[in-house]
Amino acid sequence: MKHLRPSLIAQTTLLTSLVVALTTQGSYADEDNDDRRILTVSARSSVEIPTTHARITIMIEAREKTPKEAQSSIARRSNPVLAFLKAEEVEKLQTSGLSLTPIFERHPKRPETWSSQSQIVGYSAQWTTSFEVTVERAGEIADAVVEKGADRISSFQLKATDEAVEAARTEALSRAAQQARDRGIAVLGSLGYEVKEIVRIHVNDTGPVRPMRAMRAEVMSMAADAPPPTAIEGGMQKIPGSVQLEIAY
Repeated sequence: MKHLRPSLIAQTTLLTSLVVALTTQGSYADEDNDDRRILTVSARSSVEIPTTHARITIMIEAREKTPKEAQSSIARRSNPVLAFLKAEEVEKLQTSGLSLTPIFERHPKRPETWSSQSQIVGYSAQWTTSFEVTVERAGEIADAVVEKGADRISSFQLKATDEAVEAARTEALSRAAQQARDRGIAVLGSLGYEVKEIVRIHVNDTGPVRPMRAMRAEVMSMAADAPPPTAIEGGMQKIPGSVQLEIAY
């Protein structure tokens, strides 16, 4: 089975936007000048890093006549899958869902009551577990869990490690801050002004980084008789950073 490895060299894409505003703010008064002028500069940067891991969510479903039978069926089929994943030492293994719900069958309206009635005809149980593996092993593990008894691969997301994301975010913010500073100095210099100091720094929270979907959800939500893909290509994940500086001049 052939696997495609993502590039191990991070590629950096720097997109910088500049917003300049010249204002007079008395709130930044010092001893020599009660009305220092402020230049506001914003810059945005992004760093691309390879997606080295896949986060996979699998599901087992069972329909039986009684709740006990449905739960027993889930336990019987999920135990081999869980044992396999533990033996393979996958990362961040956790059971994320276990549900048991009745299955209703609605009968048509009866002339004597003129109302419809619902009757419980069985029970549906679902067991959901998620885990992470390297991209190189993702296809192999996905194949194996279906063979072990999983009914669905309901989610397949490609991502970088948390450590790599944090390092890339720090780099993106550092580059954005440097760009904002350099552009601010350039703008003021071109107008004949001299930078006094940076009086305020705003680091904009870009929020959590969302993993990349390997393919459309309708393709990944598959029955056990439809094999999952065996070759996975990681690709790149973009990590943004944004900084705003207020520069006194």
